[in-house]
Amino acid sequence: MVPVRQDKSPQELRLSAKVAKDGKVVQRVLGIALILDGRGRSEAASLVGLDPQTLARAVQHYNADGIAGLSDRTSPGRPPKLTREQSAELKRMVLAGPEDRENGCPEFKVRHIVDLVKDQWGIGISPEPAHTAPCDEPCAIGLPTEAP
Repeated sequence: MVPVRQDKSPQELRLSAKVAKDGKVVQRVLGIALILDGRGRSEAASLVGLDPQTLARAVQHYNADGIAGLSDRTSPGRPPKLTREQSAELKRMVLAGPEDRENGCPEFKVRHIVDLVKDQWGIGISPEPAHTAPCDEPCAIGLPTEAP
């Protein structure tokens, strides 16, 4: 069992929980406060509605980074398949329409977009992102959204 750092009292932790905006952080802080009050870890986890393993991880994060360490961490996600330039070029090509409009193909189908990306850049994409890509800002084929 990992000991809990003692730089804040249980009362200080409860005051911090009062002003926290994230409900998960509040649960974790209150669970740690209960541990510092002398409750067992399983009992503390149960009282704040957490799994004991989740509270144990919260204690580790709290020991390492304080209350700031109790916020959920986000992963960066999959890197984009197309560069911004490729995505912009694809959007331009799709919005311009296919070259053989006169031959009965007035617009791109999803399979055409998938083939276009494969032919143009040698990158294989699935039909799902190609379905929404032309209308999204930025183009949805593998381009990450800007972090807030």
